[in-house]
Amino acid sequence: IKPSMEPQSRCFALFLLLRGTECSDSPFARAYRTSRWLVRGIGSELLTNVGGRGGRDWRRVYRPGSRRFPADGGDGALAVVTGATGGIGAEVAEALASCGYSVVVAARHCERGEALARRLRASGASAEFIALRMDNIGSIRRFAAALHRRPCALLVNNAGVMGVSRSETMATNLIGPTLLTLSLLPALRQHSSPRVVNVGSSSHLRAGSVHSSTLHDNALDSDLCAYAESKLGLMQLSTLLRAALPWLTVTDAHPGLVWTPMLQQFWGGFTPALRASGIARIAFKSPACAATTVTAAALDPRQPPARWGEHSRWARGWQHGPYFVNRRPNGFQSSESRQMDLALGLWTTVLEPMAVDVFPVTTREVSKG
Repeated sequence: IKPSMEPQSRCFALFLLLRGTECSDSPFARAYRTSRWLVRGIGSELLTNVGGRGGRDWRRVYRPGSRRFPADGGDGALAVVTGATGGIGAEVAEALASCGYSVVVAARHCERGEALARRLRASGASAEFIALRMDNIGSIRRFAAALHRRPCALLVNNAGVMGVSRSETMATNLIGPTLLTLSLLPALRQHSSPRVVNVGSSSHLRAGSVHSSTLHDNALDSDLCAYAESKLGLMQLSTLLRAALPWLTVTDAHPGLVWTPMLQQFWGGFTPALRASGIARIAFKSPACAATTVTAAALDPRQPPARWGEHSRWARGWQHGPYFVNRRPNGFQSSESRQMDLALGLWTTVLEPMAVDVFPVTTREVSKG
């Protein structure tokens, strides 16, 4: 950046400077990532929701006979949904059950999980509850054993926490989904077209990399930096799995800005005011509308309809790593989330050392790939 530059050239040069240091922790890089999240993340979501374009309830989009309803249905195939006892997870479980899947409700709240499974069975669907804590390795092992290696068609890594300690955030949002996916690879391989959906967030735009020190930091994640890192790490895991396991379809999905119980708990005392003023209804999606995007990531075919063409935005989204936002696979994502060198760095320094002692066979399969 030189004094003789025109103002437009200075701005462009500054953008390149910030863009080139986005993976570092310099003030310039943090400023760039924050502005990226404010404009392309939270700002875009607010405009979409306020403008009434936040999406439709999954019951309208995936009703029987509609264009998006699977032609052959789920055909009784096994679908695992984590964090399925409330908010988005419960709606996704219900959507998949209505599409013909045999749903495994995986969550830590036993009473709510059993109640949801009973409700799904009462509607004529096939459903069961299996207890699962994503922050507990023993629980993940018991969950995988409870499935008895039944062929699994779909795994939706939806469970997540926000506003707790940084170590718990990383354990639940990143380490847990990684270990669960590895534990279910043998079951997924038994299905003809298995798929994994990782539920992300636009907050990944705030993070440049995943720091191993965050895994052991017991401080409260009040600024949600650990949450942003965990969501970036989950998307980097998707990038790695797509490259290492070509037989497995892996998609990412961002539900949007959603009025979920988790978000209401994070807002604390502001929640009643947001609800009473009507801001919650205008600025946030309902869980049922947010579930439409996750369901699209789980059910949409990889090949676009002929009328759309191979160069459509839909097709380009699948070519560059599908990131579903508002039901479309070409949502805005950070370059860090798709850089293979960063994904490999996360795998070798953070994920592989933790996973190899727990699930050695599948961990080595991913490393070899």
